[in-house]
Amino acid sequence: MMRDTSQNFLPLLLSFDGNAMLVRLKNIISLLLFCLLYFMFPQRKIVRNRNLLFVNHGFLGELILCTTLFENENKFKNSHEVYFLINESYRELFSHYKGRIKLLYVHTEQYRQNLFYRIKFIRFLRQFEFYQCYNLNIKNGLRIRDEIALLSGATQIFTLKDTYKNSIKPIGNTFITNLYTRVLHYNTENEFYKRTLLIEEVIGNKISFSTLLPIDEATIEHTKQKLGELPFYDRSLPLIVISPISGHKTYDWPVENYRKLIDEVSKTFKVNILILISKDQLKDVTPLFSLCKKGVYLISNAFSLSEKIALVHLSTLFIGNDSGLTHVAKAFKKKFIGVIGGAFFGRYFPYEPKNNEYYMYHKMDCFGCEMKCIYKEPFCSTNVQPQDIITLVERILSDEHKNI
Repeated sequence: MMRDTSQNFLPLLLSFDGNAMLVRLKNIISLLLFCLLYFMFPQRKIVRNRNLLFVNHGFLGELILCTTLFENENKFKNSHEVYFLINESYRELFSHYKGRIKLLYVHTEQYRQNLFYRIKFIRFLRQFEFYQCYNLNIKNGLRIRDEIALLSGATQIFTLKDTYKNSIKPIGNTFITNLYTRVLHYNTENEFYKRTLLIEEVIGNKISFSTLLPIDEATIEHTKQKLGELPFYDRSLPLIVISPISGHKTYDWPVENYRKLIDEVSKTFKVNILILISKDQLKDVTPLFSLCKKGVYLISNAFSLSEKIALVHLSTLFIGNDSGLTHVAKAFKKKFIGVIGGAFFGRYFPYEPKNNEYYMYHKMDCFGCEMKCIYKEPFCSTNVQPQDIITLVERILSDEHKNI
């Protein structure tokens, strides 16, 4: 007599997650490919020079957290040639940089998707015969953020301890971590301080704890000219630059709140307001379209990344979320209001806070959740009221007027 076993398999079928299996399979393939490359390009035991390589090919905000390198570039020993590997996307930001740090670039998307590019890039990188390599990437479970450093060929390769509590560790994470010469741990959760303390240790002396983004006068002047071509733009008025979308959209201050803020500020104060977005963010800011009138401008692909950076530099006040452009405003020592919420409170912002920086959030017991929100929405940011920021804008503009 045959038994009906369908009930035994039903829970298994219901629990099957095709996406999770696909991710696991990709992780396994990625690990095997890395092992093959590590066999082809092993770590060197000796080199003839003292070249240092710092690696951070992450997003804009992560790059800015490492720019104490530029602020302290002349404190490295003369015997060291210092290199900094960053994302190709940010090449234009450093096109006029003439300092001591030698910049290298990697096209991360091509590196992920094209094996021939990957091998060609690794060979290019290894020709510099690095003595030491310091991986400054924030890992976030992405193997590429370990791989390039480990394949650099440096005789000693260091990384920072990953202190994220909720990040998904890729398959083979312990194996990968054990390939480093040493995992460096500093008594802080803040990503800026980790990187700055590492740089200070490498230099061997006290350094300036300040971010720095090089920008050239030609870019600033060209951007001023483009601003003047906007209809009804008044150069004599204060400039407020607003970036309403970050890389973590679900944890941003709601676009509707930005709409209320911009609407009220544009009616109450004589100012120019620029709303900075990328082309792919247009669909996220449709509530702001109706505000684009005299004195309020939506800036998308008509301005390049370096020109948007220049707009932040030219601003009287910057307003944004916990995002790359907010880190840019800090690097330029601009007055800014950052609606940072609590998901990553203390991990990114605030660091080295100044009197012209204003951080907005609704204090909750669940701060530091790393975007694992236990509520229907992130009240740590959504409970920040537009009127609170409007009041703050009024105070800042009033102080600015007094200083003229």
